[in-house]
Amino acid sequence: DMAFGPYDEDRYVKFFQELNEQYSGAGTQLPVRNSAQWYSSTYYWPNITPLPPIGNPFLKGIVAGQLYDPATPYIWTQKMRDQFKSTSLLTSRSVNHGLSSARESVSADRRCFANILRYFKNGYIDFNDGKMCESDHIGDSCTIGEILTNGRCTSANVTKNVLAIE
Repeated sequence: DMAFGPYDEDRYVKFFQELNEQYSGAGTQLPVRNSAQWYSSTYYWPNITPLPPIGNPFLKGIVAGQLYDPATPYIWTQKMRDQFKSTSLLTSRSVNHGLSSARESVSADRRCFANILRYFKNGYIDFNDGKMCESDHIGDSCTIGEILTNGRCTSANVTKNVLAIE
């Protein structure tokens, strides 16, 4: 049992009873209530029903990933690309996580993000599959003044550069 979750209702009920006996939260039952969502999500997990493989070999588009993403290992990007064979792989050397981070912090990903913007605008991919984008040097996209004033990198010059690439 690698999930440490309950596989039957009796074990599920017993877990919460024992937890409440040991940690009653001064009679509030808060420890049990706070752990209910986590423990409930492990009920009969992993499920023995196998999931069908994802992917569509005919779907076109872009699979994008960041080499140094703190939340998503790059190997997941590669595995996703393997399942969608007609897509093009676009890799950034940045430390962002996902497209929303790239959009919000265009300064760190403008070279790769410009490829995605052109794809959305023109409807076709104009780069070679496997393209690797360099990330900007932090000094080119962010100043100490911006950090101290805004608490983040918000260089207007970088935004202008991205719009010019479009």
